[in-house]
Amino acid sequence: MKSPLVIQWVKSIGILFGLSIGFGLLFAFIFSGFSILKLPHLFATALYSVSIGVIVWAGSEVISRWVPRYWPWQVNPGRTFTITFTLCIVYTLISISAFNFAILYPRAQANNNWTGFIESVLIHTLIAVIITIIIFLFFFLRKFLSHWREGMQREEQYKRDVLSAQYEVLRSQVNPHFLFNSLSVLTSLVETEPQAAVKFIGKLAEVYRYVLDMHDRDTVSLAEELNLANACLFMQQYRFTEQLVVNINIKNPVGKIVPHSLQMLLENALKHNITSEENPLKIEVYEEDGYVVCRNNYQPREVVEPSTGTGLKNIAGRYAVLTPKPVLSGIEGNSFIVRIPIIA
Repeated sequence: MKSPLVIQWVKSIGILFGLSIGFGLLFAFIFSGFSILKLPHLFATALYSVSIGVIVWAGSEVISRWVPRYWPWQVNPGRTFTITFTLCIVYTLISISAFNFAILYPRAQANNNWTGFIESVLIHTLIAVIITIIIFLFFFLRKFLSHWREGMQREEQYKRDVLSAQYEVLRSQVNPHFLFNSLSVLTSLVETEPQAAVKFIGKLAEVYRYVLDMHDRDTVSLAEELNLANACLFMQQYRFTEQLVVNINIKNPVGKIVPHSLQMLLENALKHNITSEENPLKIEVYEEDGYVVCRNNYQPREVVEPSTGTGLKNIAGRYAVLTPKPVLSGIEGNSFIVRIPIIA
């Protein structure tokens, strides 16, 4: 089975050949009338048109790939289009003039007809430029519509990922296990440490307030997400005590990340790994090369708590819309590490 890329390439070549031959025959008919229907003339016109089309297409393809590296479509599509279009026309004028010169020069030399030679080169080059403009606009419109559809699909997927993340966070914070564990810890603190109980209630309220406040934002400051992480860890620390060791080492939190991302990573670490006093779960959070890194010692549970299974995938999907920098994750030595980009 052929890959979609090969199929798309074959279709593009087919369209290129069809347009080149079609326009070539049209202009040949305008200038030569029905004489082009003679087989030799027809074959020569088709061969010439395809040659022109290939020359123009090859150069335009290189230009259309080179220009966006320095002037991206996403930043200023009008400027990118203007630069690409101008360079394609200049390239066409130079390359087709040289091609026509090479083809027509021997005939002009044989007939000693230099005036006709210059006129032929100019006419053939002008026709090639007109055809180039038409084909360029056709392919540009086709590519623009393709990018537009992809952008719409990415936007829809992003909305679904955001809703999924909100649901996952709300589900984890209102599920019976979370409430039961939180209330059990709170009950114990009320009896033994009233001041700590007051602080615990404040952290619990802080978590829910954050969830409600951030539900419609694409990004949040790293400082805000760290505050949420610290609030969640404060409560978890009372539950796990010496079974959980956390070190957050980000001295100067600058930049933004997607909401709930760090919280979801911490919860995933607790959900998927064994915690005990003999083998405590050790989590480190720090900044490195423009990423927030969440590292934990890898000691997976045999039976994992039920979940939607969308944590990392959801975070990666939301980041894919906001930045070209990927979310990185994997096992390195005895640690499981996730790196999420900091958005400037």
